[in-house]
Order: sequence, then structure tokens, then C-alpha cells
Amino acid sequence: MRANNQNTLSRRTSQQGVTLLLALVFLLIITVLAISSMREVALEARITGNVVENKRLMGEAESALRDGERRTVERGPQEPVADCADIDPKKLCLLADDPTYAVSAAEMQTYSPNDGTTQKNSTQWYALIAPAGDNLGQSENPEYGNMMLGIGIFRYEVNGVAKSDNMKTAIRSTVALNSKGRIETE
Repeated sequence: MRANNQNTLSRRTSQQGVTLLLALVFLLIITVLAISSMREVALEARITGNVVENKRLMGEAESALRDGERRTVERGPQEPVADCADIDPKKLCLLADDPTYAVSAAEMQTYSPNDGTTQKNSTQWYALIAPAGDNLGQSENPEYGNMMLGIGIFRYEVNGVAKSDNMKTAIRSTVALNSKGRIETE
């Protein structure tokens, strides 16, 4: 019987080291899984922050776009100018540039609605003559003298831009006017 007890005792002492080794391996696996989960959560938090910032910038760019559309409708058909340096921020500056796919950053007007609303980020807009019926795009009805009289349909491209420290969002629309004002309804 004594021999049996010694065999059992020696087996227990030899197995105690294996249990410790298994516990350390499981602890290592759990630690690796926890670290990878923390990295994934941090990445998802950054992605979510960028999505939120992009949505905020889109809203601000749309505010600038609507401000530009409103000013375009208020002024009606007008002659374009080379730059907006001498034009009050609350007035319309219609640039004499050719429309392009890329958003121009040269001559923009600051978002300045009549109610005094402000934006968190840099928010600006600009307007151009949009191509329509004529080669230069001034009017869809380019009969002789009608452009000078303001007769016909005039299309303007309005662009709103919002910028933060590391992101930029732009949005574009068109406004169609005749001599009496806006002819398209939403």
C-alpha cells in the first residue's frame, strides 16, 4: 500500500508543472485576444468619428449652397465678374469662370445668412454661369438682344464648400431663373 501511495504522490508532483504551463498558455491566448479587440475598437472609434465629421461637413456645405442659391434668386439674372474682392459678403458674386468638374477654391464667398447663423467650420460658396443653350451658357433663349434685356432662362451653378482641419466636403446644384425670378420649384 505504501508503494501505491508513493506512486500516486509522485504522479501528482509531476502533473503540477503541466497545469501551470497550461494556465500560462491560456492566459497568453486571452491577452492576445484582448489586445486585438482593443485595437479593433480604437479603429472603429476613429472610423465613426470620421463619418460624424463628414456628415457635419455635408450639412454645412449644404447650408452654404442654400445661402448661395437664395442670393442668386434674390438678385436675378446679372453679369458675371472676374473676382469677388469688392463685393459685400451678403451680396451675390457671380464669377466669370467656365464651369469645371473640380470645385474651384479661388473666389468664394463666406456663408453669411441673414439670420446670423454661424458654422463650426470654414463654410463658403460661389456661383457661376451654368452651360445651357448658348455656347457661353448665359441663356437658353439667345435671340438677338434678349441676353442684354434679361429675357430668357438663365442657369447658374452654385457650389457650397465646408472645410475642417483634415477634411473637405463640396456640394453643387443649379438654379434656373427668368426675368421674374426662380422658375424651378423643389
